[in-house]
Amino acid sequence: MEPRVQRRTTHRAELGELAERVARLETTVEHLQVTLTRIDLGMSKLQQKIDAVASTMAQGVGGLRVGLLLSQAVAGVAGFAAAHLWPLGK
Repeated sequence: MEPRVQRRTTHRAELGELAERVARLETTVEHLQVTLTRIDLGMSKLQQKIDAVASTMAQGVGGLRVGLLLSQAVAGVAGFAAAHLWPLGK
């Protein structure tokens, strides 16, 4: 009879250790979930900042292109006016 008691005790001890391991694993998983949630929030904020910078840069480049076209048009009109209206020793 004694070996059965030892087996039951051994099984109970193993089940107790298993329960303890499962509890530690659940705690670790919860910690990982919290950490992953924080990382996701950080990534979301970073993506929003990157989108804002990209939008600002695109608007700036567009503004530079418009400014370049306008300055070329003004320079062309000024050159045309100077060529046709400037008295050249007449």
